[in-house]
Amino acid sequence: MRRLPRFPLPIALLIVLSLGASAQDAPIYQRGYTVTENTMPPSPEPASAVKYADVPVTLSQGLVHYEIPFYTLQGRELSVPISLSYTSGGIKLNEIAGVAGLGWTLNAGGCITRTVIDMPDEFTSAQFEHEMPSGTLLSSLENQSNTTEAMNYLRDILWRRVDSSLDRFSYNICGLQGSFVIQDDGEVYQLSGDGVLISYTRAASGSIDSFSVVGPDGTIYTLSEKEVATHEGSSDEIFTPTSGEPDRWTATTAWYLTQITSRSGLETAQLTYSSPREWDRTTFSTARSLQVNKSGSSSSTTTDLDSRYIVHSYQTKVLSGISLAGYSATFSYANDTGSHYHTGGQGNSKNNFPFRLTAISIAAPGGGANTLAALELDTRKENYDGRIILSGLELYRNGTLDDRWSFSYKTLSSSVSHYSQDWYGYYNAENESGSSGKSTLCPFVFQSPYFYTQLTYGTPNATKADYLSLTAINHDGASTGFTYEGNSYSQGNLSSSIGVRIKTISVSENMALRQERQFSYTEPSASGPVFPQDNMYTTLSVKQSLGGGSDPTSPVFNASYLFNFSLHETPVVLGPSLQDTYIRYGKVTEDVSQGRTLNPGPAARTVYHFTPSETYPLVTSTISRFPSTWESTYDSVSSPVEAWIGVRPEYLNSGPGGQNLLTRTEVYEYKNNAFVLRSATDYTYNTSSRSDVLVEYYASQVVQRYLYGQLEYSDIYHFPVYACNYYERRPTKTVSVEYLPGGNSTTTVNTAYKLRAGLSTPIRVSSVSNETADVTRSVSFSYADDTATSSDWQTALQNQHYLSEAISQSYSIGDGSSSGGGIIINPDIPIITPTDPIVDPITPIKPGKPIGGTKWKEEIKEFAWFTVDGTQRLLPSIHKENTLGVESWRETILTRDCLGNVSSFKEKGKPE
Repeated sequence: MRRLPRFPLPIALLIVLSLGASAQDAPIYQRGYTVTENTMPPSPEPASAVKYADVPVTLSQGLVHYEIPFYTLQGRELSVPISLSYTSGGIKLNEIAGVAGLGWTLNAGGCITRTVIDMPDEFTSAQFEHEMPSGTLLSSLENQSNTTEAMNYLRDILWRRVDSSLDRFSYNICGLQGSFVIQDDGEVYQLSGDGVLISYTRAASGSIDSFSVVGPDGTIYTLSEKEVATHEGSSDEIFTPTSGEPDRWTATTAWYLTQITSRSGLETAQLTYSSPREWDRTTFSTARSLQVNKSGSSSSTTTDLDSRYIVHSYQTKVLSGISLAGYSATFSYANDTGSHYHTGGQGNSKNNFPFRLTAISIAAPGGGANTLAALELDTRKENYDGRIILSGLELYRNGTLDDRWSFSYKTLSSSVSHYSQDWYGYYNAENESGSSGKSTLCPFVFQSPYFYTQLTYGTPNATKADYLSLTAINHDGASTGFTYEGNSYSQGNLSSSIGVRIKTISVSENMALRQERQFSYTEPSASGPVFPQDNMYTTLSVKQSLGGGSDPTSPVFNASYLFNFSLHETPVVLGPSLQDTYIRYGKVTEDVSQGRTLNPGPAARTVYHFTPSETYPLVTSTISRFPSTWESTYDSVSSPVEAWIGVRPEYLNSGPGGQNLLTRTEVYEYKNNAFVLRSATDYTYNTSSRSDVLVEYYASQVVQRYLYGQLEYSDIYHFPVYACNYYERRPTKTVSVEYLPGGNSTTTVNTAYKLRAGLSTPIRVSSVSNETADVTRSVSFSYADDTATSSDWQTALQNQHYLSEAISQSYSIGDGSSSGGGIIINPDIPIITPTDPIVDPITPIKPGKPIGGTKWKEEIKEFAWFTVDGTQRLLPSIHKENTLGVESWRETILTRDCLGNVSSFKEKGKPE
């Protein structure tokens, strides 16, 4: 069997082919071919909040992260920070600004988003339901066993009776980030995350009504405000079907944070949201079809243009207020942002989000004439693109202007067309005047007279890939400037650009350059495809018609075949595909210059060495599962069009990407016209673990046989799609060497962790030791779930998910040679500690003698139940210190008032 070149292609979307079935078996919930047609993402504002939940932002990706803290609402046990942040990397073709402007994110509260893949998992009707295979069914499918159960399941997928894919969820809640799926048994399976515990409630209809997320410190986050979206089928014209018509359904695509409750339950923060505004995203999907009709030795070709609308409408909501401990934050928005075309080309209109943030104000308890703080935003439309950008900020304290920012961006002086982009969806601002050979389909076209697919656009200009990126920040008399360059990547004799990376960051005051940081990158690697292939944009179906014989069981002579090649404007693949690829670098060099002097060269250099972490590729060969019955038929097509187009040779794991690991840092000083190495740090990491979850079962009937409506197992191309969860890797050993004239100085830090039982538990440090040539300092930590026989209050803390904060810490100091980590006694003061079980109670400690394994200092916390306002609350009760095994200080809380404040306590000894 002829094979395509190995090229990682991603998770599936169901390709609905004409089945020639009877009327009662005809699909009702038809879907399209492309990613855009087969997924319903959240609206732009919640999408901006979870943008990097699956793709960690690191220096090795060449991204700039800039944050403006505004205010933190502070209570006794809770705090809610409010800030704005910007992350560079380029603006994508279809990207729409949230409330804070293009590239910016409002960090306040949080949300859980859902991307609906195929159909909502809770959707059901008389003709349709969601079902993932498991047990013997999954085994039969994977082994391609021709069982009745497997055949019926594949038939139901092909006839659109079953949704065989899991929807994808992401969260960003008060800085906690991650992603997950919900399996058919109701289990929340986390793909990445910060150790939170996720649960949910369902409404009577089966849809998810609310989420509860417990942070690793026991804080409870309730998300019950919903944003609902409606899917409006596929048609060649915009229409408004009534309920019950084919392919119309609604689904919740975002759940917003409504309440934060402290672990003890003594304090809550409330979040409120605006009334909904409708926002529509109409997608005009275009495909050009090539039909090759082959009968015997003759063949003929025809072409056709197919287009369809798909409408997603959202009842959008935004955060309007936060209240905590009497303080309140109010968020104000503009009435209307207007509608603008963001891309050229037929029908590709993307309307601005209907909310535009204009101000945030903070009021003190009891109110007052003036607000404590106010942040006013100047957001506007980019002249030639129409999307909302943040141009300035003004910060007021007690009614007086206190601080000011203004922002500049790389923009254009002419409208942006569909082709002013690189292959990955990023605008690159190329001037296309006088260009030829471009069509409304990107990036391939069928070229006559041979009807082969041809790449007509050429290689994008990577040097112009900084359109609509932040170029300058003016703040308090200082100006920070940014320049970018395209992420060029080569494959063979081809090259392409993937977004933008930072090139320089400069800081000026009073028009004088104070500092400049220059970045250079080497050793690139890609997370996915690095150059477009025609099989990413093409689908294929084949029909066989009855030939010269009338007996369907006898060999068929002179059978005719109709091959239908469809070339789509947008990719038909999803997951780590072309448009989701990002570049990581194995080596990043940063040169720092301090102003303009007689020697304009860099004053210092830092070199960062990275190695890609394990991203669990889980590559599965899929072309080997192509129906063997039809191999020769596919290979005998008398057309220059590649017969295997649209058939993926392999599938790449669809889980979140792993973070690059920093393995070495080198710091250089510029001296005597040369760089001299002054220090270096090497990092060693813990091993990682993984587990897989089935997120889709893909099936496509690539060929329709001559028997009317017949479905043969050997005609179906199908395979399972898995995702791996991502366990963060932490440094277990750090060795730092400082190069000094008198000799090198080495410091080693060893770190051990309490590893995760799953992504729903946090990873925690269990011990840290710092070793130099003459002394070792170490500290160990214990947590509520460390001991097998926990006390009642420890068990209660575990049940409250209070797992990230240590309940005891033990400190030791040694002489650098004792692996047990002893202590060094002051040589001038002999000490006798008869109560220390490790020391001989008769023999005094000799001056300077290390005691291996002795804990010099222990700090211990205990909890107990207190009656607060008539309710039992688990609160801190004892805080004590042990010195050399002897209790040296204890504070015991005796009573608390109706608010939980300490009303009486007793103290013994003195804390150190």
